[in-house]
Amino acid sequence: MTTRLDGFHDIDDGSVVVEVLPERFWTKILANQFANGCWYWCGSTSKDGYGRFSWKGRTYGAHRVSFWKFHGVVPTGNYELDHLCNNRCCVNPAHLEIVSHGLNMRRARQRKQWAAEDRAALLASRGVA
Repeated sequence: MTTRLDGFHDIDDGSVVVEVLPERFWTKILANQFANGCWYWCGSTSKDGYGRFSWKGRTYGAHRVSFWKFHGVVPTGNYELDHLCNNRCCVNPAHLEIVSHGLNMRRARQRKQWAAEDRAALLASRGVA
C-alpha cells in the first residue's frame, strides 16, 4: 500500500523513513526552547518557508514527516496539514492538524485578517495610523 507523505513523492514503506529519523531528522530541529512550543526546523526550507527533508534522492515536507512519525499518514485526497501555530517552519506534531484544503485556506485568510488588525492597532497605539 502506498501512503502519501507530501505532494512530491510517494513512499511505499514508511518504516524506511523512521529508520533515518533518529540519525538526521532530529538533529535539524530546535525544540523546547521557546514559550510558543514550536519545534523549529533548522534544515533546508522551500521558498515558501516550509522545512524540507531529503533522503535517498527524495524530498519530503519536514512537518509532514514529523506528523507521520507521531500520528500516522495524512489521508490522501483533499486533506493537508494546518500549522495551528501559524509557523511554517514548525515541525511539532502537536501544532499540526489534518484539515481539508478549504478549511486550511479559510483559516489562513482569517489569520491574515487578524495580523492586519493587530498591525493597525499597534500603529494606532503609537499615533501612526
